[in-house]
Amino acid sequence: MLPKEYPKWELVYYYYRKWSGMEEFDLLLGGLRDS
Repeated sequence: MLPKEYPKWELVYYYYRKWSGMEEFDLLLGGLRDS
């Protein structure tokens, strides 16, 4: 369950699915993990 500050989980999941197929998303997550 997401905190109340975040939108509904369906919207979060929609964007996750949309962005997870993009190479830029992988680079962003890699950068976040490294920092």
